[in-house]
Amino acid sequence: MPKIPVLKLAVASLVAIFLEVAPIQAQFTNIKDVLRNTPSSQLVFAENTVGAVISGATNRVYILNAMKGQTLSIDIHSMGARAGIAIYDVNGKKIASVSSSGKSKEGYEYSYELPKSGNYYILCMAGPTNHYYDFTIRVEETK
Repeated sequence: MPKIPVLKLAVASLVAIFLEVAPIQAQFTNIKDVLRNTPSSQLVFAENTVGAVISGATNRVYILNAMKGQTLSIDIHSMGARAGIAIYDVNGKKIASVSSSGKSKEGYEYSYELPKSGNYYILCMAGPTNHYYDFTIRVEETK
């Protein structure tokens, strides 16, 4: 009996594990691929506000529609040992990421002037054991 089907099954299993472990693999994956396997929410700010606090312990993609020339800012309040955040532009290219890797990222801030209008993606990763993340995201007119 040939061993090739067993090898294909083993490779398929490894690919499934690879896609399931979002925090580590997100750095190598296009956001469009992540969206197929990760819950998402459209991020809409309350009236007369420019930001929101995002807290959680699950993998989730927040989709934010923003305009060219605005500044996207993230201010991390706390992040669990295996949590992380990645930001992708309108083309699905990663423009920033931060993961705790066991080190505190409390107080970490990131700002980016948006070069295009459209949907930006904020991938919140809780890791395989649901580590907590808490941060503020703001979108403001560039001064």
